[in-house]
Amino acid sequence: MTFLLDHLIAIVVGTVLLGALLILQQRGQQSAIEATQRYRAQAMASEMTGVLEREIENIRSRAETERTFASSPAAGDAGPGTYRFRLRRDPTDAYTTVFEFPTTTDPNSLGASGTMIVGYHTAPTGQTIQIDGADRPLLRVTRYQYERGGDVVQTGVYDRVVDIDVTALTDGGEEDEGEGLDAPPRVSLTVRFAPELTPLRAADQGAAPLHSIRYARSIRIPAASAAPGTSPVDMTVAGGIPDDFPAVAVVPAPSGGGSGGSTPPGHGGTPPGHGGTPPGQGSTPPGQGGTPPGHGGTPPGHGGTPPGNGNGNGNGNGNANGHG
Repeated sequence: MTFLLDHLIAIVVGTVLLGALLILQQRGQQSAIEATQRYRAQAMASEMTGVLEREIENIRSRAETERTFASSPAAGDAGPGTYRFRLRRDPTDAYTTVFEFPTTTDPNSLGASGTMIVGYHTAPTGQTIQIDGADRPLLRVTRYQYERGGDVVQTGVYDRVVDIDVTALTDGGEEDEGEGLDAPPRVSLTVRFAPELTPLRAADQGAAPLHSIRYARSIRIPAASAAPGTSPVDMTVAGGIPDDFPAVAVVPAPSGGGSGGSTPPGHGGTPPGHGGTPPGQGSTPPGQGGTPPGHGGTPPGHGGTPPGNGNGNGNGNGNANGHG
């Protein structure tokens, strides 16, 4: 009898310990998932806001924009459709729906760069999320760009946005008009992102409150009233600027991969402090990496590069990052 009782106690204790270990493992996995999702949201926020901040800093003047998009070299042919600084908000004044402005085609070339029009258009996805203690609509921000003689091209889509607020400011910090003949001297930018929801919580775990990732910055525009630049303009192609970017935009075919944001050409790279693999998610377990003994190296007579067949490769990408 004592023998059976001892075994029964051992089975009960073992079952309890096994259950506790399984719960701890599930909680650890849950924490790792939440950390990864927040990391992805931070990376997307840094990607979008870094590109947008740099483009705002490089906003071109009205004189340079009209020189680039005018119908002919004659000053009188500039017309009302050859400059664009546009800010529009939704009917409830909750967020910015349209932000369009002229900026440099190459952020690293300064005054020698060409000029393009970029537009950020915001639309609700039809979903809502409770974040920071309030129900908010999820938004999708789509980036477009237009260069003279080309198509309006959709170059990026950013999801999980819960707020985007762009305000033109005067030198004194007062709110400026939404659509002006000249770019304002400063722009206030606020963007908030929501991490993805975490599924499969334990029955005794309440849903942790979600907190947004907020970026806020006041950006000065040094070239808002600068003189025209020196980049060549091909006057043989049509001038002017299309009025409705989404209606005429060319959407590139998907290249595969996940959803979320994509980086416009010339603005690539991983934001500082956001590269690599999230903590605890990567690396090779100890003792599992490397090449097995006797299987590494290049077979005799098969190594090296054939004479005259060398190759060189280089890539340069710039990106700006800001957190508020």
